Amino acid sequence: MSFRFVHFFTLIVYSVFLNAQFNGRTPNIRQSISEYNQLLHKSEGMSRNELIHLLTQNNLLQLHNFNLSYTNGIGEFIHFKNAFHYAIGRSDIPRSQTPAEYLVSVIQKYESEGKTRVGIVYYDAFVPGAETPSADFDPFSELQKPDKQRKEYRSLHAFMRIYYLSSQQLITHTSTATYKQLYALEIQMRDELNDDSGSQSVSARGAAISKAGEVETARVKPGALSRLSSILLPKPIRDGLIRDSINALIVIPYENIGQLPFLAFPFEKDTIKSAVADYMCVTIAPHLCNYNRVFGANQSRIGKQNAMVSRNPIIIGNPVYAQTAGMEFPDLPGAEDEARKVAAFLHTSPLLGKSARVDTVLHRLKNADFGYFATHAVPDYSNPAGKSFLALTPDIKHPTGWLNIEEIQEITNNRLKLVVLSACQTGIGKAYKNGYCNIGRGFFIAGTDNILMSLWNLNDRDMVPFMQTVMEELAKPQYFYPAENLRQAVLRYRRINPNPAVWAAMVKFGIDY
Repeated sequence: MSFRFVHFFTLIVYSVFLNAQFNGRTPNIRQSISEYNQLLHKSEGMSRNELIHLLTQNNLLQLHNFNLSYTNGIGEFIHFKNAFHYAIGRSDIPRSQTPAEYLVSVIQKYESEGKTRVGIVYYDAFVPGAETPSADFDPFSELQKPDKQRKEYRSLHAFMRIYYLSSQQLITHTSTATYKQLYALEIQMRDELNDDSGSQSVSARGAAISKAGEVETARVKPGALSRLSSILLPKPIRDGLIRDSINALIVIPYENIGQLPFLAFPFEKDTIKSAVADYMCVTIAPHLCNYNRVFGANQSRIGKQNAMVSRNPIIIGNPVYAQTAGMEFPDLPGAEDEARKVAAFLHTSPLLGKSARVDTVLHRLKNADFGYFATHAVPDYSNPAGKSFLALTPDIKHPTGWLNIEEIQEITNNRLKLVVLSACQTGIGKAYKNGYCNIGRGFFIAGTDNILMSLWNLNDRDMVPFMQTVMEELAKPQYFYPAENLRQAVLRYRRINPNPAVWAAMVKFGIDY
């Protein structure tokens, strides 16, 4: 029997037996996998009709919103399998484990000390027969066009599939929301944040604004955030998070979902209206196949309390910026103050002004174990790897002072465990089916396990006290480091300034310990 059906049965049986709808109970994980093995043996050599009959006999048609009576019914289930297959990376799963067992083993490693309850939410989409977008397709540009001129691609018009997995259950949910709506809501959210991310004139920390003045950080209105929360954490998924007492959420995104502030999403529990940050930390994850690399190199740290300890940090603040055609980079006194405070906290000296040359920074990054950038940053949607950059002091090879993603990816330093990008829009970029290309991901590809990156324009003044709080929390031992440390910083700072435009701007990308 082919791998596709092995995976197919793994997840179907796994989800149904863990779903409360099956005989009114939720059996134990190992019992479910044992049941899967029995059904797998029965299914050998079956025809399509025999397969459907077997599924019917074993009540395997009870997944939310999946129905084998449709013409593409088997295809729907195979797509359900492929979603997790793609997220995990089959070649990196030990051959002794099924995908279901591998996912559970990841969670169990985190929960080994009994202090963390981990949930994984994976987002995907599927429209049978729809056209796949070309490599240069830009959803943001398409949304700005009149309806008749828009390209009808699956990435905009696909229905959303959401899978939630814990050590106790798997819940599947098909939403009526489309990715077209998600992009529109992201634009609305940025508008409510007063974030004009299309201009080429740069101020704040890379915030795109007119040359006349500086961005004033506005309070986020509840409209877009509430709607995003209801779509991405719908009631079946939210109920599962609550029922399992999840305090650490791993989000595997699709399209633009990794560019959204999950910590700020409204989250109602026991009729108490609050935010996700009040109950759990959130990490935006790459494909789960990357877990083997990080877990293998950090066996002594996984599932235990960890804190940021640096013996060779590099801190960059407010370099001397080259003024290039079409862009204006003003001085950032807040970023310089922030870099000084971070350096003092770590008992080191920062690279400021002229000392923050691109060649100097690249040389230092090759041996650093912690990196901190308080500067301008600019994303580019047309050529993200070549034209998205951190702004540093120019040198002979880099007359613009731009450190782009292509060069960042070549650093290859596995000792650089954490990078903080306190610059505008370092966590947004061009979205692809299997993720998105941004400055933060560039560091992950280079070998950095975890990155704190920004989702929108940062106010140069307001970020100083918030990032100081973040650094203080990073030094405190926590389970599920550093996502939980960021959450604790958010909870502390929110008491002083409840504006999510400041405290929800930073997200954690990578693989926690």
